Amino acid sequence: MYDHSPLLAAWRQLWTASPYPQLVDHHEGPPEQICPAPSLWSGGKAVYERLEQLGARPGERLGVVLRGGAAWVQAMLGARRARVVFEPLGAGALASLRAEERPHWLVEGADLEPRRTDSAAPLCVGAAWRLAGEVLSEAELLAESARLERVYPQGRARRVLSLAPWRDPEGALFAFSALRRGAELHLGLSPAHLGRLDPDESWPELLAAAPPAWSELLARSE
Repeated sequence: MYDHSPLLAAWRQLWTASPYPQLVDHHEGPPEQICPAPSLWSGGKAVYERLEQLGARPGERLGVVLRGGAAWVQAMLGARRARVVFEPLGAGALASLRAEERPHWLVEGADLEPRRTDSAAPLCVGAAWRLAGEVLSEAELLAESARLERVYPQGRARRVLSLAPWRDPEGALFAFSALRRGAELHLGLSPAHLGRLDPDESWPELLAAAPPAWSELLARSE
């Protein structure tokens, strides 16, 4: 079942046997919502099974209009297992697409229920992701991830804070790279709320953000 994707084969072995990677979602305020790797994997399996049940074909695109978090990751995993192209989108970007550009399927809520659209777009067979109109194979996706990972500390990146929107290419690729490195991925904190993190126990080792947020983070850290 996993032969088509070396990435999925590696993730299946790791994610079903370890709590990492895990997501820590601060959007709802304390207490944070934590989703460990086995839950991410099982949710992805449910999305895959639903896509199969609905008749999704390899090369069709799954547009995901979610802010980020566990549902976003589960949709990404389900799409990869179904050989459907994962495409994170903002609501504004989706509304601006013509019929021949729209994804074939949409997920727009945390219930992760795919619905078919009236898209007349061609299939993208062999692609894994589509970002800002550009299709990426799994090999190209991994290469783009490696480009971002040059700034990671040596070894596993233990705590990572994402301030970049996951609907945007850089934010989506950063989330992917953190997951690939087995990180504890924090999201949902604005620079003004970094004080929620304990400097001794939960301070991030890596930040995806613009320079002002970097400056604020470094000013609070030793």
